[in-house]
Amino acid sequence: MNSLIAFALLIGVGCLLYAIWLDRSPKKSSSPQSWAWKGKISGPLLQAVKGDRALAKRLLEGAKLKYPGKSDRWYIEKVIYDIERDGAGTSFKRR
Repeated sequence: MNSLIAFALLIGVGCLLYAIWLDRSPKKSSSPQSWAWKGKISGPLLQAVKGDRALAKRLLEGAKLKYPGKSDRWYIEKVIYDIERDGAGTSFKRR
């Protein structure tokens, strides 16, 4: 009985370590040029920066430097979230 519990605990710890390793392994991400410099800035991001493409590019570049290894979509969503959180986004409503 004790060996069964030890085996189950060992399996659980192994799964936990594997999950941590997957989370820390570099994710496939393209260069900033492929998602920001070709004029393909997403509509919601462009709307959040009120059409300022240069600002959108700078914010995406900064997010990529601060949080390396994330997906392109993650960076766009993070920038939009930060803009709305700070109260500058178009969908932000004060009460």
